[in-house]
Amino acid sequence: MRAALARKLHTFFARLFGIQRENPVLPRLSDIRDRSYFVSKRIFDVGACLFLIPVLLGICLVIMVLNPVWNRGPLFYVQRRAGKDGQEFPMVKFRSMSSEGHGMRRADDPLDTARITPLGRWLRDYKIDELPQIFNVLLGHMSLVGPRPEASTFVPIYRDSIPGYGLRETVRPGMTGYAQVMQGYTDSIEMVRRKTELDLFYIRNSGWRLDLFVILSTVGVVLSPRRASGAGETPAQQEPVPVKDAGNDGTDHHHIGRSCRVVQ
Repeated sequence: MRAALARKLHTFFARLFGIQRENPVLPRLSDIRDRSYFVSKRIFDVGACLFLIPVLLGICLVIMVLNPVWNRGPLFYVQRRAGKDGQEFPMVKFRSMSSEGHGMRRADDPLDTARITPLGRWLRDYKIDELPQIFNVLLGHMSLVGPRPEASTFVPIYRDSIPGYGLRETVRPGMTGYAQVMQGYTDSIEMVRRKTELDLFYIRNSGWRLDLFVILSTVGVVLSPRRASGAGETPAQQEPVPVKDAGNDGTDHHHIGRSCRVVQ
């Protein structure tokens, strides 16, 4: 029932913001060349995160009480991620996996679901594990909306194997993103390639119209716990979304890296 509600919300928001599954093309926005968009986005990021801090602190207290039983170990997990301009930063999450086998996953390995703790699964299902990134947003490492930051150790591999991958580093990474609401979890090079296409679409069309679509669609992701945890169907899996350049010329995003420039 939640998955059905999430799909209906996703379809509603796509129609509301003019994003079609068959051909998700938006008109080229002047916002991408207008610094006022990035300034207003930063103001929104800071204001929203300050508003959410009391919520985060309350959740911290609840998890601290539950951790000894269902999620033994530290409250937080910190991992080096690649941000804007390739700069590394420590991204913070609520820990959702046991420390056994930590650091053994490679770029093309599937998620080690056996390490997810009972409480951790619930945190991941409802995206609560991502909330501590509020502090990353306040520190300027991230934005609320943008391409998801990748583990620093994986980035060189993706740069070498995926054309245009480095363009993702022209904007701040996000707590949520267009690729997340359109595709979901990725656990292979091929899925990362697809995610990169969606990320480049977002970068080329950056503006409040697309940001609001992503924010509202994220509500649908949270309401669909199977999709949120990386299992089950995602919108992209249910209906393939051909991603084209916003210039209405049919340009594939694999080739956008040569022409798309963003200032932030």
